[in-house]
Order: sequence, then structure tokens, then C-alpha cells
Amino acid sequence: MMRSHWPGMSQIGAFKEICYLTRLPRLVSLSFTDPHWGDCPVAGLCNYQTYVMFNLPNLRTLDTLPLPEETKQLAEATFMKKKMYYNMRIKTLKRNTSNAIRKANQGRAAKVGSA
Repeated sequence: MMRSHWPGMSQIGAFKEICYLTRLPRLVSLSFTDPHWGDCPVAGLCNYQTYVMFNLPNLRTLDTLPLPEETKQLAEATFMKKKMYYNMRIKTLKRNTSNAIRKANQGRAAKVGSA
């Protein structure tokens, strides 16, 4: 029945570790930065607050700041846009890699055929 957590002393350093906190449905206050204990490593990652707000929608405060509903909605929209963008980039990279491999195989076949 954890309601607040200050993991400033913890070593949470990756986004996937934040997902473990979703098992705490009553968690409403979370702080990854603390003037006394220092910052948790995850606080140094870009967009960590957006990721936290998206994955922990019941939070009312993050890093000692209140989270209005509008802020949470903006974080959700931003997260979804970034997710779509990176999924598109992955598909593009896979397609480009596949095309490069195909062209390399064609070049090799042409070279072997002319030798």
C-alpha cells in the first residue's frame, strides 16, 4: 500500500525499471530528484518525466511538483507521438537494411557471374 516513494537514493537507471512501479496502483507521489539525496540516474534521461507520467497515471506529484490533469494529458499525447515516430523509424531502418542487403547480393551475383 505504498503511496509515496523517493527513489533518489535508488539506482533506477532505465525506463524499463520504471515499469516495475506500475505494480503499485496506489502510488500517488514519486520523486527522482531530491536536494538532500541527489538525483536518481533515471532523472538524467531525456523525457523521463513524460515516460513516468504516461506509465503511472495515478501520480499526483512528480519530483515534488503537482501534476495537473492537463499536464498528464499532454504527457500521454507526447508519449504516443514519440512512440509512433520511433516505430516509423524502425520500419524505415529495416526497409533500408533489407534494400541494402538485396543490392549487395545482386552486386555479388553480378560480379561472380562476370568472373
